[in-house]
Amino acid sequence: MANKYELILEKLEKEEKSLASFEKRITAYIIDLFIIWFACAIFLPFVIDKDTLIRLRELIYEYETIDPDNLYTTITSSFVKFIVFLFIFQTVYYFICFYYCSATIGMYILKIKTIDNESLDSPNIISSFLKALIITMMSWILQGILFLFALANPLRMTFADMFSNTLVVNN
Repeated sequence: MANKYELILEKLEKEEKSLASFEKRITAYIIDLFIIWFACAIFLPFVIDKDTLIRLRELIYEYETIDPDNLYTTITSSFVKFIVFLFIFQTVYYFICFYYCSATIGMYILKIKTIDNESLDSPNIISSFLKALIITMMSWILQGILFLFALANPLRMTFADMFSNTLVVNN
């Protein structure tokens, strides 16, 4: 009796699809992080209101007369707004890419894509959202360490792939 991994590998072989290499996946992830951070840097002035940016600039240039409580409050509120925006933006970026294209921009450049491991087709809306959310949360919490799951798994599935029932294959 063949196990689950062997059955999926047989399906992939019948469909003439091959698993994406670990190196391609890591490279795509890094490309996507650069894209996300660049986009967030562009949108930063829209996330943090103009008055806060002016107040931050004044606090920096008038360091000798700074009220520490005012500085702490201004920096903290700005940082929280940016972190919340970054988390939402990253999750939405991954979700849109997985659901509509089966690949992020980094994956597209490296000619790999995400598929459902049962139908071998594009992931459904729930799988796409779960994968996007898990990738975002885990990249923040563990800084990509969960990619190591792919090294010990015959299907090269990361934690996000296992949870969302998806695979990453060559396009």
